[in-house]
Amino acid sequence: MRDKTRKPGKAPIAAETTARAVALTCTAPPHQATHWTGRAMAKAIGISVGSVQRIWRAHKLQPEAAAHLQALARLELCPKAACGTLLVVRELLRISFT
Repeated sequence: MRDKTRKPGKAPIAAETTARAVALTCTAPPHQATHWTGRAMAKAIGISVGSVQRIWRAHKLQPEAAAHLQALARLELCPKAACGTLLVVRELLRISFT
């Protein structure tokens, strides 16, 4: 007896689609959002949410982490921020996202 033949697995995501998703992740999200969501990214590129999540996982991208780092950059520009507090926050972010 033989097993029933099956279709091959899912086709890999095109390299240009992956590159576009990675590039868009590093840009500002639409509609004044703080970071890209999987649904917004999927809609912008025209792929599924699962595909976006696989791309982010493969490239170790965390859009919400990028939003935190952008907030930290805004803190550094604020002259009223306490230097000691800023250094602690920067160190905590560096440890948690690396």
